[in-house]
Amino acid sequence: MSAPIARLVEALNADLVEADAWLRAFQRQDADEPPWVYAMGRQLERIRASAEAIERHSATTGATP
Repeated sequence: MSAPIARLVEALNADLVEADAWLRAFQRQDADEPPWVYAMGRQLERIRASAEAIERHSATTGATP
């Protein structure tokens, strides 16, 4: 993976970690979650899957996505 792409993936992962922590905090506060909590969780999963796919692609091919 090229250095610029690696930095972008690392930044994306850091943002995901922070967003996931906020989501978990909201989920613990109250059993009656606002409707956006589920949607946010699904979006985070899709973003995480995309970031992992980029990393796998780069690791297996040595190419930059």
